[in-house]
Amino acid sequence: MSDVKLMPTPPIGERIVFFERGDKSASRAAIVTNIEECGKIKLIMFAPNGVPAHRMGVLHASHPQHEVPGNPVTFRTGSWDYVRGAVPKEDFDAHKKLLKEREESRVAQLKAFEAAQLVCNPCSMC
Repeated sequence: MSDVKLMPTPPIGERIVFFERGDKSASRAAIVTNIEECGKIKLIMFAPNGVPAHRMGVLHASHPQHEVPGNPVTFRTGSWDYVRGAVPKEDFDAHKKLLKEREESRVAQLKAFEAAQLVCNPCSMC
């Protein structure tokens, strides 16, 4: 888990800042409307004097995808961050839980595989 970058996930209804095309100089007010996965949300963006617009598949500004120069994902979906910049610690809980569940599943599969190996009779089919 130490090599995985944790992605924050705000609750539905949280006020956030949306960055059009990932450009931090093109910031807009937004509200989280749905959680797609850890760090990836749906939101409603409010442009000044404009019509509210829905965006989906928006990754947090710290996501490694945004570090790839010229990637179409950032250009198409933009990015988001917290209004004041500070990430509440509890917003990492969903990603930590997901990683823990994956590790437990991996360990259970490994144990099941090892148990199957012990039961297996050596033959030409194995």
